[in-house]
Amino acid sequence: MNIPSGFILYRGSFDEAALARGHVNQTPNYMKNRPYYFLYNNANKNGANLANRAYGQVTVYKTIKPLKLVNLGSVRDVKMLLNSTDDKDIEKSIMKSFRIANKDVIRKSKLNHDLVVANFICRLGMDGYWTPKMRQKYGNKKFHQEIVLCHPKKSIRVVRVNQPSRPPSVAPKVRKHSSINFNRNALNKLKLNFGNNNFNY
Repeated sequence: MNIPSGFILYRGSFDEAALARGHVNQTPNYMKNRPYYFLYNNANKNGANLANRAYGQVTVYKTIKPLKLVNLGSVRDVKMLLNSTDDKDIEKSIMKSFRIANKDVIRKSKLNHDLVVANFICRLGMDGYWTPKMRQKYGNKKFHQEIVLCHPKKSIRVVRVNQPSRPPSVAPKVRKHSSINFNRNALNKLKLNFGNNNFNY
């Protein structure tokens, strides 16, 4: 799945917004060398409003180059991701976070498994992943659309910081994961097949 240069992304965080104010039209050098999660607009949901309600004051970013992302809303891409590793812990995290059921992908977000999946995709040399709104394992509400970027400092710039519309909240701590193993032959196939479709939102 490809997204173009100039694609708008959102993050909600009061602490991040304070840092971003000094980097408008610049690279977000305050970001660390790890995957970052973003929201985006689609036909049914405004990413900025969602980011504000869920996470805090919104910083608006835009991509500065085309990016190739794994589509984790696709059964095909999830299966290819599973086939690209022999590491049972990684396989477990993929199946926990993006479970295939009845020709559909079911989203269950749990931080430790989500980060394993994101870090593994980055180790494969991809720019990150994206998902549409997805069915969840429990309940009728759908999980929001999201994009994860592996190296945001190399691929986005700060556009602006929106005015806050609710008080600050405490952001969750990020846990680090390492020890990633993957199958090289499957990786070559993965890189050939991911990114054949354009992002249409």
